[in-house]
Amino acid sequence: MKKVNKFLAIILAILMVVTIIPITASAATYSGVCGDNVNWIYDSSTYTLTISGTGDMYDFEYSNRPWESYIKKIKEVVISDGITSIGAYAFRGCYNVTMIAIPDSITRIGKYGIYACKSLTNIELSNNTALIDEWTFAYCESLTNITIPQGVTSIGDYAFAYCENLEDITISDSVTTIGEFVFYYCNSLKEIVIPDSVISIGEEAFSVCENLTTVKIPSSVTTIGQNAFSLCENLTTIIVDSANPYYSTDEYNSVLFNKDKTSLVFYLRKNPQTSYNIPDTVTTICNEAFLGCENLTSITIGKNVETIGNSAFNYCSGLTNLIIPDNVEIIGDKAFYNCFYLESVKIGNGVTSIGNSAFSFNEYLNPDEKLQLKELEFGNSVTTIGDYAFENCTLLTNVTIPDSVITIGESAFSNCQSLASINIGKNVTIIGNCAFYNCNTVTKIIIPDGVTTIEWMTFRECTNLKSVLIPDGVTSIGNSAFQYCNSLKDVYYFGTKEQWNNITIGNYNQPLLDATIHCNYHIHKYNSIVTEPTCTEQGFTTYTCECGDSYVDDYVDATGHSHTSEVTTPATHTSTGVMTYTCTCGDSYTEVIAKLEKHNYESVVTAPTCTEQGYTTYTCECGDTYVDNYADALGHTEETIPAVAPTCTETGLTEGAKCSICGETLTEQKELPANGHSPANAVEENYIAPTCAGNGSKDVVVYCSVCDEEISRETETIEATGHADNDGDGYCDADNKLLDPSVECEHACHKDGFTNLIWKIINFFNKLLGLNNTCSCGAAHY
Repeated sequence: MKKVNKFLAIILAILMVVTIIPITASAATYSGVCGDNVNWIYDSSTYTLTISGTGDMYDFEYSNRPWESYIKKIKEVVISDGITSIGAYAFRGCYNVTMIAIPDSITRIGKYGIYACKSLTNIELSNNTALIDEWTFAYCESLTNITIPQGVTSIGDYAFAYCENLEDITISDSVTTIGEFVFYYCNSLKEIVIPDSVISIGEEAFSVCENLTTVKIPSSVTTIGQNAFSLCENLTTIIVDSANPYYSTDEYNSVLFNKDKTSLVFYLRKNPQTSYNIPDTVTTICNEAFLGCENLTSITIGKNVETIGNSAFNYCSGLTNLIIPDNVEIIGDKAFYNCFYLESVKIGNGVTSIGNSAFSFNEYLNPDEKLQLKELEFGNSVTTIGDYAFENCTLLTNVTIPDSVITIGESAFSNCQSLASINIGKNVTIIGNCAFYNCNTVTKIIIPDGVTTIEWMTFRECTNLKSVLIPDGVTSIGNSAFQYCNSLKDVYYFGTKEQWNNITIGNYNQPLLDATIHCNYHIHKYNSIVTEPTCTEQGFTTYTCECGDSYVDDYVDATGHSHTSEVTTPATHTSTGVMTYTCTCGDSYTEVIAKLEKHNYESVVTAPTCTEQGYTTYTCECGDTYVDNYADALGHTEETIPAVAPTCTETGLTEGAKCSICGETLTEQKELPANGHSPANAVEENYIAPTCAGNGSKDVVVYCSVCDEEISRETETIEATGHADNDGDGYCDADNKLLDPSVECEHACHKDGFTNLIWKIINFFNKLLGLNNTCSCGAAHY
């Protein structure tokens, strides 16, 4: 029976072990090191990652975290008190984490530290956190609210970007810097309060916050980055504190300027106005200032604007006509990009540079749109037409590029399919690749003398191009420069046949090679000399070509005499005058000026003074003069000159008087003698107390009782107090100095008893005899 029981016990034990084994496996934990003094444990049964220890976590890269295998399983992160930082990339991509416990010991959250924790709905940051690094909470799509604690001074770039459900954020007044793209694409954010501590708001910090309605800029802000509030669809009000020394708004709080309104920083996209006059104070329209302002149909650029920034009017699709005044010098990249309905553009004479893609659009992003630009007029100062500047202007029919232009950028007029006429200025030296790609309506091209290279695909798919004039300075023609130009029949080359054969011609230019090459071609290039018209002779212009051909044209009629008049002899009452008329050419004649009928007096008033009468002097141009209208002298107006009281050392003055009008002295001030000092009672200063063996001192000082000036000072000596032994212990009561050496002497003469008695008897006789003996301790015996 006992054997059976023992056997059953063994079987039961085995069953228990077998039962326990799978339970232990499902509750496995994994651990390791994640800092010099920091450890981690992952509990697979609770999906909890615990960080414990002291000090900083390591900063990681994207995929080298020790818990990398469990990233998508972790639901909760617990960080123990004592950990001072969350390392870079630590919890990046923990999609299922719903809670992260952050202790007060945390001072730093590294970049990408909590990036893309998409299930995290809220988090409470440590009050000791000083820095929120770049991309820290980006793509935390479920995060609804956050409080930036006291102590944080800087919010890094993209820190909360793409937190689409973030509705409420509180920024503490310790924050001084809001980085770039910090709240980019935070669609649920409706209002933001920027504290007075903030100095800098970074580029695109609140860009694409589609539900943001109001922004208030405090007085502390000195820098607002480019596009800080761009594409905020519902932003209707931007208010700048009136005390801010760097920024201001217009009267409707819809346009952001710098303080003196020389820079237009930002125009609210939802501004209901359809037209806007840029103030004459503005010299710079900042980058993306009017980005996406689709309501605008008309814009007037102020008379002092010099620079139109990059993408300044990008996607202002309502604009139809544009005049850029002569004061503008620079049109930035994509300045009028995607302005689909812009029909005419007149570029002023001051513009020197037209930026890349300035008037083009992206046909791939906007396949249903077509640029309506039909009329384009350049000013005479443009030197550079940027890359893609007029790409896809499919309705533009003709272009005259002025002689001031030196560079035509890459694809500058690419895909301008209605462009039948292209006149390229004579000073162009660079025509970028694809510059006139697919301009399939143009029939003739004249390439200027300064061009040495025709770049690849420059005229590709100009299918109606019939003739091209190429100067002898061209040394190479790029691949596909004339590919698919199947109508090309004639090439007029200014050089010799030998020079033509030396040109490097790239691949895919068969239409060029199949055309008839006309070498030694000459185009008359006339220099003009203008002969200006005179009063009697017509003007004209003489045109002379370098080949010797010459002709005269452009006659201008004689201007006729233009006389100016001058009175050379004035008329008087007794004689006539002379008026002389003179032309610039020297022709002249005179006319008589009749005698004056009566005196024509001019009056000069001499105003009365305090002592002199006034009067009026009348003078006629004939020289006759008289005086009349006398006015009595005004008399003095007395003004008191206050007395000046004397002081102890300075003299004073009695009261006087002067005239308040002419300043003359009416009553002289008399000098009053100084009062002298009045001694006060003597006082003691700088008291130094005497000691037993040393003298003391004090100053006896007399001051003036009126002005407190020191009158006299005398230093007195205070005699030493001397030693005193009132308690009879042989020591001074004050400084504890030994006065009676016998007190501490072991000599027999100082001891009690018989020996001492003998010494007292000897001392008695010594005193009678006037003897003075000394003990070894220094005490005297008599």
